[in-house]
Amino acid sequence: MAVYQRHIVEVPFNLTQRVENHPAIVLSTTEAIEHEEAFIAVMMTSTKMDDEYTWLFDKSMLESGRLDKSYVEVRLHLISYFKISDIIHNSYTGTRMRLLDFNSLVARINRVAFGQK
Repeated sequence: MAVYQRHIVEVPFNLTQRVENHPAIVLSTTEAIEHEEAFIAVMMTSTKMDDEYTWLFDKSMLESGRLDKSYVEVRLHLISYFKISDIIHNSYTGTRMRLLDFNSLVARINRVAFGQK
C-alpha cells in the first residue's frame, strides 16, 4: 500500500491502558516513508476531550476520501512510529487531508506538543 504525507490511515496505538486501533494522520514526508518503509503519525479519535492537546478535525479539511465518524479530533501529543505493515486496511484508504489544514495542524503540534513558537 502506498502511504503519503497527509494520508489518514488506521494503525494500532500503544496507549497507557492497552493497544487500540485509531485513525491517524501521516506526518512523515513521502521521501522518509519510502526510505524507512515506516512513518510517524498523530492519533485521531471520536472521544471528546477539552484540553490544550485537542485539535478539532472537520470533514471540510479532507482533500479526498471520507471519515465515518460524525465527531473527530486530533490528539496533538499522541504521535507514534509505525511500519507500513501496521496499517489496517479499511474505508480510510485514499483519505487525505488538505495541505492548508495539514500545515495548520503541524504548526499547532509544534506549539503544543513541542513548545515551539
